[in-house]
Amino acid sequence: MTSKITFSNIKYTLVKSSSDITNTERRSGKLYARSIINRLAPGLRIDVLVLKTLPVFICDEPFTVNENGIRAGTKRCFEKLSKSYSDAGKLPVKTDFFKKIKDGDTIVIILHEVEP
Repeated sequence: MTSKITFSNIKYTLVKSSSDITNTERRSGKLYARSIINRLAPGLRIDVLVLKTLPVFICDEPFTVNENGIRAGTKRCFEKLSKSYSDAGKLPVKTDFFKKIKDGDTIVIILHEVEP
């Protein structure tokens, strides 16, 4: 049986296609996501993952994904960012994150409340 990950209390979601990723992002290991970084606050977390196929979901509802639908080694979580990353509007996902992305993949960035 496949494990599932559920994201609830979603505040904001950003979806990018693999073709949206620039060579600069790939080389630097930093994912541009200013619109979601600007909303990061205490009690919230940013989760980044690469999905092999994008299921339909609504931001108001909990979002569940099968772990086998996530590209291996691409899940990242951020509860705090240094000022330099916040000011630049980039998430430090590392270069190996981009090496694992295949054509047709979808990058999902979710800002949600963290359970206490």
